[in-house]
Amino acid sequence: MNQASPNNPVSAYTTIYQALTGSRPMPAAEAARLLSELRTETCADLAGGLRALGASEFQPRATDSRAIQRRKKAKYGAVIICADWVVSATGAQRTGAPGRRRQSMAEPPTPVERKISAAGGAS
Repeated sequence: MNQASPNNPVSAYTTIYQALTGSRPMPAAEAARLLSELRTETCADLAGGLRALGASEFQPRATDSRAIQRRKKAKYGAVIICADWVVSATGAQRTGAPGRRRQSMAEPPTPVERKISAAGGAS
């Protein structure tokens, strides 16, 4: 088995795979924790990919007019907002029915909802 060390951390995916294919049963609490870590790792990778794509796709060129540069900057900002939303939507602890969780992840929060949650108000 692949052992974790400071130089070789084992990903949540690897740990889950080893538990599924190995002979040791995994307690439900540990499985839930590892699946949560896997979701966090996956979303961090996705957000990083979005940021990299935005940086390469919307990089201003010397030949671009100011209008084109403004549009690229706006598009890049939208990609960064999406990447941040992916991280925040999956990093928070949620309670409630599974159907409600899926619905809450389907649409990003509106600017008003973000202001309310930032102020500590009701969600």
